[in-house]
Amino acid sequence: MKPSKGFWVALGCGIAAVGIPFGLFVWLTPCNGFKQHANMRTAEEIIHTIQPQLAQEPRFAGVELVSYTGGKCGCLLVHGSVASDGDLAALKAFIDVSKPAVEVKYSVTLGDGGGHE
Repeated sequence: MKPSKGFWVALGCGIAAVGIPFGLFVWLTPCNGFKQHANMRTAEEIIHTIQPQLAQEPRFAGVELVSYTGGKCGCLLVHGSVASDGDLAALKAFIDVSKPAVEVKYSVTLGDGGGHE
């Protein structure tokens, strides 16, 4: 038996009633799971691009790059330790040169035990 025209109209209205609000939610909210996942995926791509270069610099041997759920909506987290304020500034400059397309958060401590965000 073939579904009636009324069935297709009701199905279309039902899909629109659910799909349109859901689409607006995803598009208009500043952060949701979809956007966070996309930002974290972008952070992973950045990590794969710059981690090998970072590993070649002995000053940054104690630094790791990870995708992170925090920040405004998923971000690149730079964490670990460096020996001095100068090394921290050089690390930030190194990351900035790559022009990451996501927010970058720093959780890096100095070799003397001091911390910087």
